[in-house]
Amino acid sequence: MNGLITKVKAAYDKLPVKKITVPEWGVDLYYKQVKGDELDLMVATTPDRCTPTRSNAQVIIVKALDESGVRLFKNEDGEELYIWADPDVINRVSVVMMKSVTIEEQKDFSETTPKS
Repeated sequence: MNGLITKVKAAYDKLPVKKITVPEWGVDLYYKQVKGDELDLMVATTPDRCTPTRSNAQVIIVKALDESGVRLFKNEDGEELYIWADPDVINRVSVVMMKSVTIEEQKDFSETTPKS
């Protein structure tokens, strides 16, 4: 495997799992920084008649994890989530999940990355 790709993967693996509390649903959802393949999955599983809230529901479908890191939803759960969940909740949660790691956070991770 390419040495740079190995470093890129290692940097991603060091990113923290974050938590968002969703009081309306009575749950804590866990998630990690979005990756390119997850973006592709979000697009591929979003219906043709797409609204911003439908797209945001797919973010939750793809990114939401339980405390042990297991995905909480199947790809096909997006329509049900969109139909039954409050759009304001969907939008709020997905915006948090899609937020990029800050430069300060990246610096913290790079400082803990072993030098080769």
